[in-house]
Amino acid sequence: TLQRPLIPSPSIATCQNLTFAQVKTMLLALYADGSPDENAVKGKFDNMEHHFTNTGSIATAQQRAWDIAEYTLEARDSGKLPGVTNQQIADVLNAIFCLVGLNPLFGPNRFLIFPSDGAQILKTTDGFAGVSIPPNNVTVPTLLTITELTSPPPLDTKLDVYPLFYDFEITNPSGAGSWVNSVIVGVCPPQDLDADVMANLL
Repeated sequence: TLQRPLIPSPSIATCQNLTFAQVKTMLLALYADGSPDENAVKGKFDNMEHHFTNTGSIATAQQRAWDIAEYTLEARDSGKLPGVTNQQIADVLNAIFCLVGLNPLFGPNRFLIFPSDGAQILKTTDGFAGVSIPPNNVTVPTLLTITELTSPPPLDTKLDVYPLFYDFEITNPSGAGSWVNSVIVGVCPPQDLDADVMANLL
């Protein structure tokens, strides 16, 4: 399985000041001029823009954005984007996702999982939460997002509730994602938790 390391949060945090034309130029700059891959990804982008701006089919445009991401990452993994950095790819794909109303694809605590991926353990940048995922555990490219919560979520329990709190979400081109097999989720207690309470939790 080709390794796809978590790409750092890109410098493009928002696409509010970017147009489709500008992002298209950024995308095509990743590819060799006039190459079949450049022409293919250009067609995908034009199709995405058409559905978003002309037909009003936002869901289809979002699916095309996922197609562009998968195509570009596969091109990177197969060596078709020489000299292009992961940061450049992250900036472009995040901008594309933003244009069609999707959350950023890359950034802290965001992990892109492919059907061909082997078993892996994905952790947050602070190391306090993570997921152990079996091999080949999604059927389509899937984005795992782990978000720390500042307050406890509503839990149907009579037991005491202690921090830390995290939200784990998976999405794919169709919307909400799903696992092929169950995963193991882990969250660490805070270091300043009372020792007696800690003993009962571990």
